[in-house]
Amino acid sequence: MEDDLIEAFTEVVINNKPTSTLGPVFEKFQNGEQESEALAQCVLDVIWYIDSTIIDGVNDKATENDCRRNLISIVKYLHANNIVDTKSMKTKLDISLLENAGVVEEKTFGRRCVRINTAMLYKQQKYNLAREESEGYAKLICELAMCCDSIYKEDDASLNARTQSILEAIQTLIGFFNLDPNRVLDLILDIFIVNVKIHYEFFIQLLKNSPWLPDPMDVMENHDEWSDDKGNPICAQLLGIKYTRYEGSDMIPNAFSYLYVTSAILIHNQIVKIADLYPYILKESEDNPHEHEIGLACALLEIGDFYHARYILYHLPEIEESIANCLRQMINVAIYELYAPIAPRLVRRLQPPTFFGSWYKRWREGIPVIHSFSDLIEGQGRQLLLFIGPWLAKDLILFTKIMRITYHHLEESKNSSDYEIIKNKWLDIIRSTIMPSIAMPDTTCGVIDELWNILKLFSYKTRFTIYAECKSAYEVYKPLKDQCKKVSHETKKILKRITEENCREKGRELAKISHANPTIVFEIILKQIQAYGNMINSIVEACKYFTAFEYDILTYHMLEVFSSDRERLKDDGINISDWLKHLSEFCGNMCRKYEKMNLSSILLFIVCRLKDRNSVDLCVLSQLITAMSGIKYEMIPSKFDVALMGTGEHLRNIKLFNRNQKNVRRNSSRLCQTLVEEGFAVKIAVLIAQLAQSIPYEALGESSKHLKSVVHRMDLCRNTYIQYVDFLAITIGMDEYFKIIPDIEKLVRTFHLQMEYAFMLLRPVLNYKLKQYADESSSMDVDNETVTWQPPLSNIIAQVRSTLPSHVWNGISPQFFITFWQMSLYDLEFPQEEYRKAKNDLLNSANGDKVRDKSKIIDVARQIDKDMRKHEQHVKNVKNRLRIEKDHWFSGQFTNRQDIITQFWQYCLFPRLNTSADNAVFCAKFIETMHEIGTVNFSTLTLYDRIFADQVQPLIFTCSESEARNYGTFLQTILTSLSKLHKNPQEYENRGKGSGIPGFQMKWSAHNRQPASISENDLLRYEDFRLVYYKWHSRLLRAFEQNLQSMEYFSVRNSIIALNTIVSYFPAIDTFGKKLQDDIDKIVKSEERGDIRTLALSYSAKLKGKQQTWVSVRSFQKAKNSPAVDSAQHDERSEKGSSKHDENPEKGPQKRDERSEKGSASPAQRTTQSPVITRSGPLSNVRGAHPSSPSYLTTRASPRMQIHPLPDKPMKPERGPIREKEHEREKEHERDRAKDRKDMQIERDKEIKKGDHHDRDKEISKKLDHYDRDKERELERDRKQEISRNSDDKKDPLIRNKERLMNDDPNKRTDHRPRDRDDKIKEKERDKRDDRREERRDKVKEKEREKSRERERTDEDRDRRESDRGKRKHTEEPTIRRSRDNVVAQRFISKKRDRTERDRDGEPEQIPSNKRRNIEGISQVLRPPVKLTRAMEHNDFVAPMPGKSIGGKRNDKRDTRRRY
Repeated sequence: MEDDLIEAFTEVVINNKPTSTLGPVFEKFQNGEQESEALAQCVLDVIWYIDSTIIDGVNDKATENDCRRNLISIVKYLHANNIVDTKSMKTKLDISLLENAGVVEEKTFGRRCVRINTAMLYKQQKYNLAREESEGYAKLICELAMCCDSIYKEDDASLNARTQSILEAIQTLIGFFNLDPNRVLDLILDIFIVNVKIHYEFFIQLLKNSPWLPDPMDVMENHDEWSDDKGNPICAQLLGIKYTRYEGSDMIPNAFSYLYVTSAILIHNQIVKIADLYPYILKESEDNPHEHEIGLACALLEIGDFYHARYILYHLPEIEESIANCLRQMINVAIYELYAPIAPRLVRRLQPPTFFGSWYKRWREGIPVIHSFSDLIEGQGRQLLLFIGPWLAKDLILFTKIMRITYHHLEESKNSSDYEIIKNKWLDIIRSTIMPSIAMPDTTCGVIDELWNILKLFSYKTRFTIYAECKSAYEVYKPLKDQCKKVSHETKKILKRITEENCREKGRELAKISHANPTIVFEIILKQIQAYGNMINSIVEACKYFTAFEYDILTYHMLEVFSSDRERLKDDGINISDWLKHLSEFCGNMCRKYEKMNLSSILLFIVCRLKDRNSVDLCVLSQLITAMSGIKYEMIPSKFDVALMGTGEHLRNIKLFNRNQKNVRRNSSRLCQTLVEEGFAVKIAVLIAQLAQSIPYEALGESSKHLKSVVHRMDLCRNTYIQYVDFLAITIGMDEYFKIIPDIEKLVRTFHLQMEYAFMLLRPVLNYKLKQYADESSSMDVDNETVTWQPPLSNIIAQVRSTLPSHVWNGISPQFFITFWQMSLYDLEFPQEEYRKAKNDLLNSANGDKVRDKSKIIDVARQIDKDMRKHEQHVKNVKNRLRIEKDHWFSGQFTNRQDIITQFWQYCLFPRLNTSADNAVFCAKFIETMHEIGTVNFSTLTLYDRIFADQVQPLIFTCSESEARNYGTFLQTILTSLSKLHKNPQEYENRGKGSGIPGFQMKWSAHNRQPASISENDLLRYEDFRLVYYKWHSRLLRAFEQNLQSMEYFSVRNSIIALNTIVSYFPAIDTFGKKLQDDIDKIVKSEERGDIRTLALSYSAKLKGKQQTWVSVRSFQKAKNSPAVDSAQHDERSEKGSSKHDENPEKGPQKRDERSEKGSASPAQRTTQSPVITRSGPLSNVRGAHPSSPSYLTTRASPRMQIHPLPDKPMKPERGPIREKEHEREKEHERDRAKDRKDMQIERDKEIKKGDHHDRDKEISKKLDHYDRDKERELERDRKQEISRNSDDKKDPLIRNKERLMNDDPNKRTDHRPRDRDDKIKEKERDKRDDRREERRDKVKEKEREKSRERERTDEDRDRRESDRGKRKHTEEPTIRRSRDNVVAQRFISKKRDRTERDRDGEPEQIPSNKRRNIEGISQVLRPPVKLTRAMEHNDFVAPMPGKSIGGKRNDKRDTRRRY
């Protein structure tokens, strides 16, 4: 309205619009929307605003006059139309404006205003003061005091009569002494306050009968709950003033307490309205700002007036303890009738509670009496509980009563229709009153148990919402803030001193604190565990004394931390953060040790995180399964672990899993039961599998650092899935497991699971069906040999057809597909050694003295022995079943060899071998089994060729770390089997070719199908197999080389991981090994990524350790009976030693006989077999080992010679062409060095001309020295490599192998005898002495060179000074110096090359003649080689200058100094 009026008036004043435009505006507001009085006041305010703001702000005088004229017209319009009355205009508007508008007279109105103001402001009024009428007030006080005598004990009628007489006397005194009525009322209130608790009835009756009784209530605009109250505003004003006047030391004691009670009684009897009194009791003080409010509220509660007390309680920011005490007494009285029927039998006869305000006869009128449960959770009963808050715990008996009432009401209302409404109402009371009260001090375990009985009736979701709100209570209530600080300090103090030795003692102290404040205690505990993982076991033991309520809160706080936004991975993006790892372990240990932990909530959290596609939190599930069931798989399993994965249940529980601990089976059953009851068993498995399948698609377009994290998450999902499925299969009974697992069609088509994940769930069901069928068949004597397919698998065979494309069944049959996926490593492999070893270990441990229960250990050993026999028979039965089915797997109309291999690899082998290590071994063993049983139309040769030739490089690049390791295990298992066939021809004949096995068939029909009969010539011969095996090795080498040389992170890392796995069988050829070693060395030197470099170093060490087992290419390709490699194989066996590298030690004598037979062959035969000339005997290069030697027999029979046989020493070949090439290369290098020296000499000449030739001379000499030394080293290295290559090309493999053995063995001297330990020590000491001698000589020579340089500088300075004085100049000196330096440099180079070649010679005593060079001025003397180091320079080779004069006066003492 104001805005519309301002806009309309502004248009008239500023824009000169006529006043008639205001008519519609006033009609709008006069149509009942606003009252006329309010409109008049608003119009006057707008006129005043325009006059004082808009018009006064105009700068132009003419415009201001116009605006004022328009405003006067508006006032005239309002006065003429009676829109605003004249009285209101005179009150609000300016006098000049009213005079100009004609509303008032100009002179008369002004004079009247002056007179009125003078009379109001300056004229003194005559008041009837107390000092002027003291007698009247004295008589009034005496009359009132006489009425307060304690002798008056009367009923209501006599009281009423007495108050009437007193009232008449008061009226007489007022009239006679002309007393002020308000002052009289004030004195009455003062006397009432002093005698309130004794004579409150008299004064109340007096005031009710007096004229001060309030009039009937007027209608109020703001209607609220207390608007119906009656009260005298004057009385409220007088009473309110006393709240300020009673302050001071001269007042009577407890004056304010009497004032509070008086005010409460007056309010209760509706003589004073609480709304009128409340503004006066608001105290502005920093110490206690709500003192009067609290006092009045307590007084109202004391007299039982809860109705008016609520007015103050609503205005208080928090409830003080004094108010809470009053509320507790009121609640105790209110719930008496409700609690009496449900009280325990011992306290059924409850005495009525006493009330501290019972002196007030009407105290029961205001207390809400609760007769039913609904009265307590609704109305004033609910308000009582909500107001008291945490102070309810100060009275533990009352607190217990309230919780028992709550429990009984919820129990009785379970079957009612409004149960949810009742629960919600009680939830508000629990949140605001009961839970905060628990945190107060002195809370006992009995109260906690009563609370837990209530909370158990709610779901854990509701309970967790209650626990979440408990944190805010410590910030809202002041007493809880202090309690929080105290509990935090005590908790930290205990945790600092807790250890595994005193965990029980500290656990009691911790439980005592946490009973009342579990939220604070558990927050501190979890922070400590996240930071320090070594505290987990101690704190788990210390939690022994917690209640069920505390375990429930601990579960909530753990889930709250798990759900936080903290980083779950370390900075590398792979490893899990320590806080998450520690907390997951703590969660698993707590759930294992204490059955009261809430597993359902933890599992629900895992399900929710999986739905949010969070894979890192799977570590919580993994730790939970590990702790409660003992099932745990290592990320990098050992060979022993892989073998145990295919054993029986008891052996796996003992060796692979940790399921022999106390209560493991009970805990695992509890976890399994929770999964089944909550419906999470299949849901979690499906979610993990779906997450693992979708993670690779998240890696598209990501960086390599992020890809590392992605593949690690995929490995984590897969490993957790395997652990979880094994836990379900082991823990859940097969009948229950069969019911909850969906069929293959639903898993693949509905849940979209891949085959490897679907069959992990289905495999236990299928095996259970087959076992049942086998038991039934054995009991009914059914002949299973006549049954081709297993009947229990018929349903899944029919279902699997629709899960894969139709073209798949052109290569493989559904029966073969199900057979492959249904089997496991347990069906194909029988690790007998593991069974026997575990059994013997148990029996040995049972024989110990410290064993308590031997019978249990012996029972476990018997179970393992029973499982061993059962497993052995099972493998035989499976092999018989496969022999029956093999003829029908690939016998379809369109089946051919290529389709079989393609579909078998794509839909069977590859999806399964990457999942785990045991599956990788199973795939390799399954191929081997298919080959051995002679599967029809199956080419093992084609499959292996596909595996080694086409799949290695791309598969390794696309693998994760775990997949690369599994793929390496798959290759290792295959290579293990093939290497046996490669080494032993008899093994190849038995297992490789067999009797008509088509696996190694070379010739196939036109349709790539197996013929009816296989000819012996169609099968791969042993010699050809060795060549094929070499081809596979070369393909592997090529694939790994390409990956290692790639810059892609995953190619390099996965290749090293796979190579590390197959290092025992690949590389097996020396050239292949050297190539891989070179690639690995390059990675070690140049790789900046630390993880790859660490893997490369580890693999390099293993590779070097396997060098002794490598063989040459020819030995690897040719068969053992090949004449060309007999001698090479003999050398290889000599190098490997006795039985250390021999897989068949029992065949040792036979091999030695064969070698002796070959050694006794005729010379012609030896010439045919090996073109290289060797000595006759196998140890003929050993001194005294020649057959003609008398000590030959003694030496051959020596134990030392038998243990360490040495190979033959080959004859040295001719080296004429090699020498020529060497000389040509040396000349070429010499020309390069001369050119470089010439360039350096020119550079030095330029420096000499500049005047700083001395320092530059030193620098150039050093450059020349290092340059020549490096060149000489490169030359010598190239020369030796060329000699070795030329000699190796011309030598026979036998001689090359022998020389390699001689060069590689550091423990053999030139006489081919092993060195003794003492000789090695002496040689090291001699080398140390030589080094020290050379260092001393270097220091002496360095001092001499410094002196020589100093003398040269002195001579140069003297010559320069002489030239300046005009004496003879040495113009020829630079030329002479350069020529002299060239001569010395040439001598030095010759000498240095001579010494370098001698140092590198294998036999330093025999220096060839072409290596000996005469040095000018030095005699030709043989001396031992000197070891050149970087510390030695050309200065070590110094010679005296020749005595011949070189021009001028140079033939003096200066010419004989030692220089370069």
